[in-house]
Amino acid sequence: MADPHAQLHLVDDDGTPLPLFVSALEAARLLGLSRTRIYELLDLGLLVGGREGKRRLVSLASVHEYAQLLIDQSSAAVEA
Repeated sequence: MADPHAQLHLVDDDGTPLPLFVSALEAARLLGLSRTRIYELLDLGLLVGGREGKRRLVSLASVHEYAQLLIDQSSAAVEA
């Protein structure tokens, strides 16, 4: 049976599974944004996440998708 993490491309270079969720602070670090901006993006639905107790967790896949969205928008602006 195939590793479900591999299907989501959530493995690092040596095949070690990456976490499905990261903290808001880690998402902010990965994207180079503030934690407040991460909460705003979650509230706007631009990042996907959930709560575990008091913690807000962010889907690592949505962090990657948002980064790609920023790249695509930047590329479109350059081409215009």
